[in-house]
Amino acid sequence: MAHKHKLTVVLVNMGGPESLEEIEPFLLNLFNDPDIIEIFGGRLFRPYVARMIVKKRLPEVTENYRLIGGGSPLLKITQQQAEALQNALSEHFDADVRIAMRYTRPFTEEAFQGIPNGHPVMVLPLYPHFSSTTTGSSFNEIYRHFKKHRKPLDAVTFIRDYHDHPTFIRAWSEQIRRTLKEMPEDHLRQAVFLYSAHGVPEYVIRRGDPYQQQVERSVKLIHEALGLPNPYMVTYQSKVGRRKWLEPSTEHQLIELGKVRTPAVVVVPISFVSEHSETLYELDMMLKDIALDAGVQAYYRVPTFNDFDLYIQTLKEVVLQHGKTN
Repeated sequence: MAHKHKLTVVLVNMGGPESLEEIEPFLLNLFNDPDIIEIFGGRLFRPYVARMIVKKRLPEVTENYRLIGGGSPLLKITQQQAEALQNALSEHFDADVRIAMRYTRPFTEEAFQGIPNGHPVMVLPLYPHFSSTTTGSSFNEIYRHFKKHRKPLDAVTFIRDYHDHPTFIRAWSEQIRRTLKEMPEDHLRQAVFLYSAHGVPEYVIRRGDPYQQQVERSVKLIHEALGLPNPYMVTYQSKVGRRKWLEPSTEHQLIELGKVRTPAVVVVPISFVSEHSETLYELDMMLKDIALDAGVQAYYRVPTFNDFDLYIQTLKEVVLQHGKTN
């Protein structure tokens, strides 16, 4: 049997609190991230600003997590994705797939523990679309880790995005079709599709972040693959703070669709690959209630991938592609 090359793949994601007690430290880590909050005199004032934000948001966020069972399922799902990807890669590599969360354990330090200098590593984001606030933040944390330990980055490959990868587009198309099969024919015929992505502040896009452009390209390719005449639009959710964020917001668009008594809305969480608070609470509870109260007749939400085989296949193909070109 041919010798298999050793490869470590590090999946990066934001993380989430697994219990109500973990919410406060999770939020403090999140809002202390310089890639998330940009303020004058950041290093000096950011911890103070972060504490003020968390103090204000903690009761509401705690209640939201209580409504979805007392914590985020994100780590468990990511572990399932890592195991599935390791199995998928096993015929090509002696693969070791690890997890590096940005704001909860396992942190970057744990993920890279024991990896010798010069050992090939691929950093693979569980964010299909690149933003400096998500993938960029995880990359920066890895850079800091290597600098701190005076380790060379030569053998590390950073995968920026895979927003238009053909298997990623196919995975979303198949996932959406599963939901469409459950809809009555009249709802399907009259449905409006909202592709809801996590929002970012507009200034992030103005300084050159490709996130919005990549989300729009994904949506265009997916809707073309579906081959449906239904109208669709890209919307953004999860706004935090007073700064202007990408528009239209998912909430605003649902209210507008309610005003004209839209028969059915299909919400696709286009930038999310795992179920967590932004899908289980924000889309399934808060925004669903807003839509129905506004006059939308029927509300459908397409599930995220979790360990859906076509998404794992996407990750596998992305790893193999970068393994050949590096």
